[in-house]
Amino acid sequence: QIGRGLLLWIATCLAAVPLARLYDEPMLAQLLPVAGFSAFILGFRTTKVATARRHMALGKLTATQLGTQFVGLIIMALLAWWLRSVWALAIGGVISTLLTVVVQHFYLPGIRNRLLWNKDAFRELFDFGKFIFLSSALGFVLNNADKLILGAYLSMADFGVFNIGFMLATLPFMISKAVNNAVIFPLYRMRPITESVANRRKVLGARRMVISGCLAMVILLSLVGVPLVEFLYDPRYIMAGPILVLMCFSLVPLIIVESYRAVFLAVGDSRSLFILVLVGAILQIVLTLLAVNWLGTFGVILAPGLVSLLLGPLRVYLLRPHQGWDPAADFSLHAIGFGLTGLACWLYWDKITLLIG
Repeated sequence: QIGRGLLLWIATCLAAVPLARLYDEPMLAQLLPVAGFSAFILGFRTTKVATARRHMALGKLTATQLGTQFVGLIIMALLAWWLRSVWALAIGGVISTLLTVVVQHFYLPGIRNRLLWNKDAFRELFDFGKFIFLSSALGFVLNNADKLILGAYLSMADFGVFNIGFMLATLPFMISKAVNNAVIFPLYRMRPITESVANRRKVLGARRMVISGCLAMVILLSLVGVPLVEFLYDPRYIMAGPILVLMCFSLVPLIIVESYRAVFLAVGDSRSLFILVLVGAILQIVLTLLAVNWLGTFGVILAPGLVSLLLGPLRVYLLRPHQGWDPAADFSLHAIGFGLTGLACWLYWDKITLLIG
């Protein structure tokens, strides 16, 4: 874990200058190595976090996360008042990460960590973890290809507007990921769906509840997205509204299939997950490059949802050995999600068309 964090930080440092040139923003060459240092700090995160999630002991874990995030926001706000620059975000992020790691080491119950080397443990972790590491790296591409590519085509001002719409729209998706990691993944492990009909009914029922709740948030955001942005921001950021609405439409399939990641990990099939993420990352890059040239921001926003749908047959094929596919729920939830977010797109279509080109 520490080695992975170090490698990620080194990769960030190496990418800093090329990215600064790509986006024509010299300050990135200095900012990225500082911000990327958080990856190295996270390498020292206690194994008590994984233990708490494994046993669904979420009370103290949530308390540490909320508490350190609150203190981190205060520190970031003070740095912003003092520095009056974007450095407040970079430095504040590093301090917040360090605070979280330290607090979780001392506050969470469990075995205290110390450094040692165990060849057998390393071999076992490497055999299973190499695909997870690669999946995580490719998952970053899958989740951020739109921003990485679009940033090279838009001005910093327009890219900032895009990010406002993106952050608001993806809030339900982030909640979905957090709940799936904290609840659905342990359920797949504790109640294997292949062991009994009762287990399958309970686990899939919980999965459907999580998806339904997050889809409800996405649908609500899509319907109120334009007036919400108009209320929260001044006219300079008005285009964040249609971006939010269209992105809610594109996020529907991503929210529905997010929990399938837990199926693979719960049974130790990290290889199938890697294959799925690899194909998805390739499709994401290709479609995003085509979309940004043909349809501009409009096409880039729709690309992630289209990739998720194109991955459907491969996902079903890889899930079949684990009996993890839930077709009845998937088809009905897709219909409801696309239907209602599509209605929102129709309501605001005159504004959304401004994103084309």
